[in-house]
Amino acid sequence: MGSIIQSKFNGPELLTGGAVGIEGSIFTASFLLLIGIILYYLAKKEGKIVKSKLFKR
Repeated sequence: MGSIIQSKFNGPELLTGGAVGIEGSIFTASFLLLIGIILYYLAKKEGKIVKSKLFKR
């Protein structure tokens, strides 16, 4: 089966993700890190972060 849309990114591998694709780019990693920080902040603000008994002294 063929694909309807084909795309090709030109530029440095750091920005385009190289052979892996756009999901391997620095933009994707930065975006996911930002989303993770926002979700952690929101969970901590609502008191949903539980401290582990493993690391208590």
